[in-house]
Amino acid sequence: MKNRLTVENAGAADVCLFIEPYGEDFWMKPADVFQVVPMSDANVQFSVVIATGLITVWLLRGR
Repeated sequence: MKNRLTVENAGAADVCLFIEPYGEDFWMKPADVFQVVPMSDANVQFSVVIATGLITVWLLRGR
């Protein structure tokens, strides 16, 4: 089974979710819940950076 990370917008405003290193972005409305899933079956770790109005999730290959 692939690693996955659940990201939820529990705030009252839209939040931009960036997925790196893919360079993809998605707008999350309040109460939206997204699943971040790697494109491959490789062992992946997640790093999450949060700032006002945005969440960046980095997918890092395990060693």
